[in-house]
Amino acid sequence: MKQPFYKQRSWQIAIAAIILLLIAAIALFFIWGNQSADKKARQIAEDFTTDLKKADYKKLSETMSVKSLKSYNFTAEKVADKYETVYGGIGVKDISVKNLEVKPGKNSRTYDLSYELSMRTSLGKLRTQKYAATISNDKDNWKVDWNPGLIFPGMVADDKVRLTTDEAKRGDILDRNGKKLATMGNFEEAGIVPEQLSDGSAKDQELKAISEKLGVSLDEIHAALDQKWVKADSFVPLKTILDAPA
Repeated sequence: MKQPFYKQRSWQIAIAAIILLLIAAIALFFIWGNQSADKKARQIAEDFTTDLKKADYKKLSETMSVKSLKSYNFTAEKVADKYETVYGGIGVKDISVKNLEVKPGKNSRTYDLSYELSMRTSLGKLRTQKYAATISNDKDNWKVDWNPGLIFPGMVADDKVRLTTDEAKRGDILDRNGKKLATMGNFEEAGIVPEQLSDGSAKDQELKAISEKLGVSLDEIHAALDQKWVKADSFVPLKTILDAPA
């Protein structure tokens, strides 16, 4: 005996409804799962950059995946020390983060992280640096896959950063004829103490010898000695000799 048509129809509708509910539940599960993953990946990215700004390198290392640290033979303690050594060594401060972005990666278990950092060092403000990394699922936790380039772009594991300063060298100051008015170097000043000169013709001979030795005319020597401030025991400079032995 055949069942009434309406009963068959009811069963068909019930089955179709159940299938639709299952499809909707699965869709909601994936949507919820994706939203949850998006939120967790974004949160770990914000934690990473916040710890970086605060120079809390120990806490920063906790946002990194263990597998990425192992791939560079690093531990959480070692990578924290690396940041302290590099950033501390050049006096990094006032770190600011810009353009932080977290986007879905090549598969459902990865995200692409990018951001920009600006900072000051002992020598002044560095130009803005661009950084990129991957966020992946590490034992049901989303972590940043660390690499040495996250300290400074292009950096590798064995790189070391050192701050050195060079003393500025002052250039020569010349007059319009090219004669040096001021310069850098070792120098001695040649001159005369009047009371140490002889008298009469002997004095004339001494001044002539000084003139020839220093390449200063007798007229210039007499003019220097005749200055109002000159006393018997004064040292009267006649010529500066550059590049004298130190």
